[in-house]
Amino acid sequence: MSVLLTGLVAFLPWVSEDRAEAQERTEGEKKQIAVDVWLVWCQRCLSMLNLVLDEPEGAKLSEDRVWLEVDFDRPENAGFFEKFPSGWREAEAAVMSARDEIAKLDRGS
Repeated sequence: MSVLLTGLVAFLPWVSEDRAEAQERTEGEKKQIAVDVWLVWCQRCLSMLNLVLDEPEGAKLSEDRVWLEVDFDRPENAGFFEKFPSGWREAEAAVMSARDEIAKLDRGS
């Protein structure tokens, strides 16, 4: 099974929170799985949901992929993230750290 972790969400034919179903579809349809890792409180995630792949070009992405959406914060998804680490926490920590450093510079600290 190939897994592509993305941060993209859109109006695609999603498989929601069910890796077994997504895997079954990939085998039957000879497609790869594209995984969208998201969080309900993440502004970037919500922006992607509402603004990015809701374009005709986005629909083309579903032609050769089965789209699986996985909520990072749901405890029942912990096993998925142990097997397929997303790196989200590390990336978010780096962004937050950079933002804090910029704020210090702006304040002259």
